[in-house]
Amino acid sequence: MTSALVEFLRSSRAFTSSVVVGNPACDLDSVVCSLVQAFFLTFKGAPSVPILPIASEDLPLRTEVTFLLRRLSIPLSLLHFRDSPLSFPDHVTLHLVDHNLYTPGTLPGIHSHTVSSVVDHHVDEGGPGDKMIKMVGSCATLLTEIITSDPSFTIPPDVRTLLVSTILLDTIDLNSEQGRTTPLDLEMFERLALPRGSLYSDLIAAKTDISELTAFDLLRRDSKSFITSSGEIVVVASITGLDWEGFERLPDLSSHIERYLHEYSVGVLVVMLANHSGGQFTRHLVLGHGAHLVKVEELEGPLQLEKIITEWSGGAVYRQGNVKASRKVVLPLMREQLE
Repeated sequence: MTSALVEFLRSSRAFTSSVVVGNPACDLDSVVCSLVQAFFLTFKGAPSVPILPIASEDLPLRTEVTFLLRRLSIPLSLLHFRDSPLSFPDHVTLHLVDHNLYTPGTLPGIHSHTVSSVVDHHVDEGGPGDKMIKMVGSCATLLTEIITSDPSFTIPPDVRTLLVSTILLDTIDLNSEQGRTTPLDLEMFERLALPRGSLYSDLIAAKTDISELTAFDLLRRDSKSFITSSGEIVVVASITGLDWEGFERLPDLSSHIERYLHEYSVGVLVVMLANHSGGQFTRHLVLGHGAHLVKVEELEGPLQLEKIITEWSGGAVYRQGNVKASRKVVLPLMREQLE
């Protein structure tokens, strides 16, 4: 029997007057929240289509996303992307998940829009819309709070698994020592009432399976950017499953970085490396091209940086002592000093 979520996705391309979109990194949290929010809005009488803000050819880079959707028998062919052949009306209503400020042009087919609602767990950037913003470990936690507070909505099994999986991955298996798990994350996980089993380890195995990905793939796989007051594009890329030594050993690293800088017109490149090995979680911060624009001294305190490579690709490499500081912490620090 086909699930209600799959049936919804099959018909959702007709609902282009109302669009749900996640952040440009398009990680598991953004993808799952886009699908579930659109499904829920449609159930509530506001038919909506979830659109992933990446090109369709980039989906295979999100290995944990493809793994989970395939496990739940959700056909990847039913997903919509920024380059999907969709027809939009003159004006579109947007619902944002996992970010709170829409960048015009993110979805090229939309020329006029109004942001109606926002569900997010990042620092409020001051955009419009009816906002639900709480600093929790996962945006999926907030969406769980919304849909479980509606007694008329019954959560299908695949939707329940999507939400639980995302909460576990974002909170590092609900590990409070890593600083990403809040009481609300724990409460919503319990409310979903689904045994975690091997979900987290399976997702981590899928996310860190980068054996088929090049350095160019890894840089564009999970990156967020902003534009400085002087017009420079700043990119903060996040790579899970590699420490500095592993990153440095990637084949043809320099040429892949040069290709990335050129194709995406990058003015400042920051790479955050996160790795879990031998029971130890480590982070490294790599300042590459354009590093001279970054005031490292303003990052050293909050991130507890220790320089380990003095000169690398125009910048330097640091061991990050504050392993709790993810990109959710680093990106606002970069914006504050460069925007």
